[in-house]
Amino acid sequence: MNWDEIKKKIGEVAPTVLETIGAFVPGPAGIVTGVAGKILRQVFGTDKVSELENAIQTDPNLSLKLREAEIAAQLELMRIEKDTYALQLLDVQSARDREKEYWKSLGHADYSMEILGWLIVAGFFIILGIRLYVEIPSTQLENVGILMGFLGAGFMAVVQYKFGSSAGSAAKSKAMEVNAILKNGK
Repeated sequence: MNWDEIKKKIGEVAPTVLETIGAFVPGPAGIVTGVAGKILRQVFGTDKVSELENAIQTDPNLSLKLREAEIAAQLELMRIEKDTYALQLLDVQSARDREKEYWKSLGHADYSMEILGWLIVAGFFIILGIRLYVEIPSTQLENVGILMGFLGAGFMAVVQYKFGSSAGSAAKSKAMEVNAILKNGK
């Protein structure tokens, strides 16, 4: 049994584990390193390809061990996802808090942000109108396209900042779902 056959056998029962170890190739002395090696040591008690072959062929609890590793890998991915969403939500909250503090200190909105936002929105629609109704010289099409791309991204940022975003709402819902799974252990 070679490394590819070992990975295939693992992938039949635990595709997430296979994804984790899939890119790894055994290093010196046939030892698998990094995260893949850690997973293999947990499941089989070894990270040496020559010993893995024997463990896979003789272990009657192989499927159960691989399934446990699969669940552990999925939980770890959920923890990472949860942390990522938490950071994104923190970023959005800090922007909202900045606005509140500005209002408290000056008694009005940050006009520079308001003006910049309106300039981006107006610029987006002006360039869009020009693009739709004015023939642009072929030598300038790339420049107008680049400008349109930047203004489009800026327009989306303004809309998301001012009105919130469905992505932010989805991230919050997903973070809550992952949190519930991690707390309940299901």
